[in-house]
Amino acid sequence: MELKTYFPQDTAGNFLPLATCYLYRRGTENLVSGLVKANGVALTNPFTGNAEGPVQFSAPNGIYDLRIVKGTLDFRMPIQFNDVTEDVAAAVASAAQAAIIEAYVRDNLSLLLAQLNAIISDPQNAVNSWDIQAKGFDLLQGVATYGVVSNRLGAWQMPAGSAAYLAMPIAVPSHWRKMDVYVYWVNMAANDGNAVMGAEVHQWAPGESMNVTPAGSSSIITANPVPWAVNESKIAADLPLDPTRTVTLRIARQGASANDTLANALGILKVRIQKK
Repeated sequence: MELKTYFPQDTAGNFLPLATCYLYRRGTENLVSGLVKANGVALTNPFTGNAEGPVQFSAPNGIYDLRIVKGTLDFRMPIQFNDVTEDVAAAVASAAQAAIIEAYVRDNLSLLLAQLNAIISDPQNAVNSWDIQAKGFDLLQGVATYGVVSNRLGAWQMPAGSAAYLAMPIAVPSHWRKMDVYVYWVNMAANDGNAVMGAEVHQWAPGESMNVTPAGSSSIITANPVPWAVNESKIAADLPLDPTRTVTLRIARQGASANDTLANALGILKVRIQKK
């Protein structure tokens, strides 16, 4: 801080020894803190000049009001402290903070750009999966009903004892060539047993026969005997895809299969297709 030596004087130019001095923030009645004597000891505010008249002290950089009181005299004058080393230190600190912020922005921007470039340069990784809510499917064959289950969510309820098929046309991303199929489903009663569920894809284009054997598979899934507990089950793997053709996904419960031993309906909440 800059050390100032000031000689309080009256309007006639006479020194005012032992004058009481107040240092205020400019234009206020707020006393300034952080004053220091010439020997480095803290100085209270207000303070008293010495017997010879001079007032000597240091204060943080800034412009202040110095109030001088001696007897009936009471007046103010502006006083400025400007220690260049403080400005340099503040500038260094500001530059350091700016460098930290710049580095943070640069690093995060680089990460974002890397992610964007990865998508642009490698679109095969842009979309890896797709969740299809149950409402998106239609009943294609057999007996099944769509409605609310447990007064909570909509689901396709597929009963035991007979086969039921759901279907939905899907527009897969152009870079997909194979996919796995998962179902998210609930047991609708406190029974154990196995359910047989499967998935298959039908693909066709104008001029081709749609009466061809679809690609698909089925899985035997052990039911969770806890009602309404959501199960994730992989029911088909590596189903081939040709995005140039119209693709229809079909989901089935083979309730008439001897391997389907779950004696009650199950509810399908959603289906997820996963790129391979």
